[in-house]
Order: sequence, then C-alpha cells, then structure tokens
Amino acid sequence: MAFLGPYYYGKRKWDNYLLDIQHTVGAGNAAQRQNTRLQTKVLDAAHEQVEELRQQTEHLRQIEHSLGSGFEELRAEFEWGFTLMVDRMETQIKQLSQIAAELDAIHKTLQSPLLTQARELFRLGQEHYRKGLLDKALEVYLKAEQKNDVDFPLQFQIGKLFVYGRDEDVNVIDLPQAERHLLLAARYADAEKGTFPQWKESCGQAYFHAAVAAYLIGEQEQTAGHTDSMRSCLERALGYLAKSATLWPQFTEIIYTWAKCHALLGNKHEALEGFQILSDRDRRYCAKASQDADFAAFHSEIEELFQRACTSPGSLALAVATSLEKARETLPWVNLGSVGGSRSDAIERELAAVGRALPTLDADLEDLYVRVNERTRALEGLAEEGLVAQVTEREEELKSVDSSIIQARNAVEQLKQEFKTTKGGYTGCFFMVLTAGFAAFLGNQLGGEKGMGITTVCGVIISFPVYFFVNRFAPGRDQRRIQKQIEQKLQEIELFERRSHTSREGLAGAQQQLARFRSWRDARRPGLRPPKPPSALRAPLTFSRGVPST
Repeated sequence: MAFLGPYYYGKRKWDNYLLDIQHTVGAGNAAQRQNTRLQTKVLDAAHEQVEELRQQTEHLRQIEHSLGSGFEELRAEFEWGFTLMVDRMETQIKQLSQIAAELDAIHKTLQSPLLTQARELFRLGQEHYRKGLLDKALEVYLKAEQKNDVDFPLQFQIGKLFVYGRDEDVNVIDLPQAERHLLLAARYADAEKGTFPQWKESCGQAYFHAAVAAYLIGEQEQTAGHTDSMRSCLERALGYLAKSATLWPQFTEIIYTWAKCHALLGNKHEALEGFQILSDRDRRYCAKASQDADFAAFHSEIEELFQRACTSPGSLALAVATSLEKARETLPWVNLGSVGGSRSDAIERELAAVGRALPTLDADLEDLYVRVNERTRALEGLAEEGLVAQVTEREEELKSVDSSIIQARNAVEQLKQEFKTTKGGYTGCFFMVLTAGFAAFLGNQLGGEKGMGITTVCGVIISFPVYFFVNRFAPGRDQRRIQKQIEQKLQEIELFERRSHTSREGLAGAQQQLARFRSWRDARRPGLRPPKPPSALRAPLTFSRGVPST
C-alpha cells in the first residue's frame, strides 16, 4: 500500500494532492475491510489443517502490521488534511456543533429571529458537510453568514472548506477567501475569551489553518514568478503560526510548518532550530523532512541533528527514560501483590516496546512520555490493589481465628457447667450396693444371721452417704467424656492462639509492606512531572513547553 509523503512547493497542485489523500484513505479503508473478512475466514477455517491455519494467521498478521504502520505513517507524514479523514469528520462536526450550542447558551439573552435563522442554516450546512456534500455545505454556510457573520464556528467551517474543499465531485478551494474567513474565525474566537473556556484552542486552530492558506498562496505566487509576494505570504504564515503556537501549543505540526516557511525563505538557521525542538518531541519528523523538498537544501543536516538527538537525548527523551525506569521499578511491587496477571504482563510488554523505540528515530517522545506515565500509574494501582488485598486477607484470617478462639472458650465454659450438673450415676449405685453387701457379709461372719441383720441395716444406712459422696467426687462415664471434650477444646484454643499470633504477625507485615509501598510511591511522584522547557529560540519565536510562542 503506497502512502503520500508531505506536501511541498512544486510537488503537485494542492487540490489534486487532497484528492490523492482521499484515494489513499479509501484504499486504507478497503484494506481494513479485507482484513476483517480475512479474520472471519481464519476463524471459520479453524477446523481445517493446522498448517493452513498457521499460514493464514501469518498472512493476517502481516496485513495488520502493514495496515497499522501505514496509517501511523500517514498520520506522522501529513496532519494538515486531518479534517478530511472520514473517521474524524463526524467527530469534527460534532465538536464544532457542540461549540456552537455552547455559544448559543452563553448568549441566549441575545437571541433574535435573525440569529435563530443563522443557526438553523449552520446546522443544515453541518448535515451537508457530514454527508460529504461540500458545495452544498458551503452554499448554506454563506447564507448563514449573511444573517450572522460574527460567529466563530461558522467562519471556521467556511475557512476550512475553502482550504480543504476537494473531492471527486466538486472543488470549492479558494485560498485567499480561506485566509480571510479563518482570520475572522480567530478574531471572533478571541472575542469570546471572557465567556467561552475553549476559546484559546479554537483561536489557535483558526490561526494554524490560516497559516496553511498563506503558505499555499505563497506557492501560487512563486509559480507566477512573484518572489516578493511569495516571501510576503510566508512571513504572514509565520505570524499566524506564532499566534497559533501561543494558543494551541500541543499541536506539534505548528513547529514543522514554521520550519518549512523559514526554509523557503532561506532562513536555514531558524529552520534547524525548529527541528532541534522536534528532535526532542517527535523524531518521526526526521523521516517526514527527508521526503519534503522544502528542506532539500539541508536534508543531511536535519538527519544529522536527529541522529545526534538519539545518542545525546534531550530533556523530554531523558524524562521518558527516567519514567520508564520508574515504571520498571514498580513491577516488583506488582509481583509482591500477586494480582497483576495478564494486565501487568501486557504493560510489561508495552514498556519493553517503549524501551526499544526510545533510542530510535521512530519515537514520538511526547506520546511515549504520556503512555509510560499512564502505565506507571496503572502498575501502581495494581500494586496497591494487591497489597491492600493481602492486608484484607490477613485481617479476615485473624478475624476468623479470633472468632474460633471465642467459640472454643465458650464451649469450654458450657462443658464445665455440664460437668457440674452431671452425677456419678451408676458409680454411686455400685458403691452403695458394695457397701451394703460388705456390711451383710461382715455381720454374717461375726454374728451369724442375727449379726448379719444388724450389720445389713447399718450397711444400708451407711451406703446412702457413700452414694452421695461417690456421686459428688467420683466422675462417672458421662463426666469422663465431658472432661475429655474440655481437654480437646483447650488444645484447640492453644492451637488457635498460636495461629492468631502468626496471623497478627502476618497482618503487621502486610500493613508495613503497604505503608512502605505508599511511601515509596509518594516520594517519587514529583519525578513524574513534565520535563523542563527547552532553551528559548533566538528569533523570531521563543519556545515554551517545547512549542513556539510569541
């Protein structure tokens, strides 16, 4: 699958280039559909021979790899046309429609029939735009402008259509009109700064697209042989980019476009300063610049600059490396918590991929920095989850053991009460009969039948206190059983108390482990802050947070 390189002066006409982009995106979507069909085929053929399945799976993996790499390459190589991407158009329309609705809510006291008509026309234009009817959308937008021209979302959409309005059916590109409408959009967005929270980004986007329009007008002037006019256009573009960078600093393409304008003006030093910043933000711009004829005069110097950034990393690259090391340091805590499983394995693989990409030219350092810190926080969450689970488990274990001790002690008390109320039973009767029989035998030996009668009576009388004495002090079979149960319970209590001691020690250890982790985590949190800004450029822009600003 072939992908387009960056646009530059003399490559091809701008409107045809936009059409080529749409063809490329369409081919990518077709490949994606083929990929989906192939996945289904592989699943349906799972019962067939193993070798055939292996070959199909390998084919699928290759398609997925090329498709993923291709779209990533397209994103890295060309960001001006992102408003044309089918998968982003719906989102762009929704976002701008939401902005319009928010502005209407803010200014609801100013509503009038005329403003209501303008907003209805804007919504109709958005619907046409969503369907890809670019000419009809522009027609309706211009009607809405006649009823309310002081409307940022409306002017912004008109300006974008005048820059990017090209498809198979129509071509509504008008670069001077685009620049005019986008500057109006920036002005009206700036006017909302006291009421609309997102005014900065909206204004910054308008200035950036105005810079693109000015850059493209400059190419037309160059083609016509108007060198001075071309330089004037590029200088206007630089002014718009300076404002855009102040308002929309997160958009790295601003720096690249700024370098393009300086390169065309012959300001090699300023262009290289821009690439110096890019080398510590997104090194993939090295490959983009190598395909960009606007930098033809010093391609080798740009490559050398990026190669040097790989061997002598800048502040953001060093911050990524530091964050990566801290992420890896979190893994032992996750393993200690024993709950990571597949989640921590996936994060570990991703961190390994980041480590491999970091020293190369295929590194989006801003994205890597964000990803590594997100994964670090995810690992910290897994570690804390595991350690808290261990503390909870120890607490439940201790609670269960202590409950068993209480139950065993209560059982002992109940058995003791049962022992007190249980009599000697047959043991008392046995000694009672034995006493009476012994008295009768003794009387017979000493006095015959007369003596036996007296001694028998005496023996019977004596046997009663013997019965009560034996029942009181000599345990019977039931009492011996109870005594045995009491001894068993006491042994259980001793065992539970040893387990309780062990559980308390384990709980204390788990709590200390959790406290140590939290202390370790909190102590290193300052290290996750964004890196310090790079050195300021000398002219004509200065860089704050790694982006140009006025």
